[in-house]
Amino acid sequence: MKALKTILVLLVAITLLSCDKNNTNPTPENKAPTGFNLIAVANGSTDVYPTLSWTAATDPDGDTVNYDVYLNATNDSNPTELIAENLTETSFSIENRLEVLTNYAWKVIAKDNHGGSTSSAIYTFKTRKLSDGKLMVENAEFNPRRLHKTIVFKNELWLFGGRTVNGFQNDIWKSSDGLTWQNITNDAEFGKLNGFSISIFKDKIQIIGGKDSNGNYTNTIWTSTDGLHWVKISTPPEFEGRHLHTSLIYNDKLWVIGGYNGTIRKNDVWFSEDGITWQMATANANFSPREEHAATVFDGKMWIIGGNDGINKNDVWSSTNGIDWNLVTENAAFSARQQHTVNTFDHKMWLIAGTNTNNEVWYSNDGVIWSASTLEANFPKRSLHTTTVFNNKLWVIGGDGSSLKNDVWYLD
Repeated sequence: MKALKTILVLLVAITLLSCDKNNTNPTPENKAPTGFNLIAVANGSTDVYPTLSWTAATDPDGDTVNYDVYLNATNDSNPTELIAENLTETSFSIENRLEVLTNYAWKVIAKDNHGGSTSSAIYTFKTRKLSDGKLMVENAEFNPRRLHKTIVFKNELWLFGGRTVNGFQNDIWKSSDGLTWQNITNDAEFGKLNGFSISIFKDKIQIIGGKDSNGNYTNTIWTSTDGLHWVKISTPPEFEGRHLHTSLIYNDKLWVIGGYNGTIRKNDVWFSEDGITWQMATANANFSPREEHAATVFDGKMWIIGGNDGINKNDVWSSTNGIDWNLVTENAAFSARQQHTVNTFDHKMWLIAGTNTNNEVWYSNDGVIWSASTLEANFPKRSLHTTTVFNNKLWVIGGDGSSLKNDVWYLD
């Protein structure tokens, strides 16, 4: 009897399980959001600084849809950099600065809360050009001048020396915004110099060479950690005195290139790993001996652009070791010149103004092809000015045109 009851219980259990299995409704498969379209910026647009927008995606299951936005400065077809996620709106204003004259690709991915996702098409656009110049201040606190230098040091703009109507100066000024300038000293220890170069190396300001007030072409190096107190390097560098040369930082070395020694123009190249001991990379680089050229670091190379070797030049040279210099172009699109400046900004080289006192702005992505951003900027024509990159802007300060300048302009 007991065995019979056990058998009946098992039969009932099997029957109930079978009924339950037959009556179970499987969970429906999740469906991804439907396709949708990008609206703006339209594919292939140029000269834009965008707010991105797209049509709404719907979800067949009624799930909430959120959006991720991807954007890359790229020539590639697949943007991978996530710039916004889990958006509920169908637009996004880009707050971070985009580089000028740069190709970007973007896409949006719509996703539900169950792992389903749908990607938009990929659109591309090119950002606007650099502005033609905006006036920060027409008459800064420092006197009008030329042949001065500016650098960015400790997150501020610094201005050094130059020639005013009263001759060469050794004053120093700084500014946190380019508008208001503070006088640090009117009589820095390095003295009144014509045509010195300046760099930031090993967290110190380095002033190199120049023609002093006695007419001597010096190879003296002065350093400062605060812009106020200066130390003269006691060991004279191995290169001879000069002015109107260039210096730059490349591969964690300080470099000095070319210039004029009072008798001849130079095309020698020197470097130092500590700012004290110097080695000659070459006594005669491939480019002709010159002064008042421009130098910059771009695309993993050192660059020499233009200058004067007896005549003004518009050639462009590059090197990865300071010994071997490659002629990138003998005749760039801009006219031959000296007393110009070149800066690296937004992964491009920018050439500004120069002799024949013009106010042109040119740029290049490769050193071969140069395009005019403007042939007549908003700032007056000038040469022997100074430029630098600060706060995502390219700054133009002072110089000599129809008169000496103490104006401050920026391009963004």
